[in-house]
Amino acid sequence: MLNKSNVPDFDAVARTGVGVFDTLKAVAKLVLTELRKGSGG
Repeated sequence: MLNKSNVPDFDAVARTGVGVFDTLKAVAKLVLTELRKGSGG
């Protein structure tokens, strides 16, 4: 209901580190995907 655009969301707790690496990995993957789209490849 809050995420009407269906943007990826991630559960992470910085204080304990739970989910932080998985979040970083997913964000990096999304950024690389967008960069590839922009370069035509």
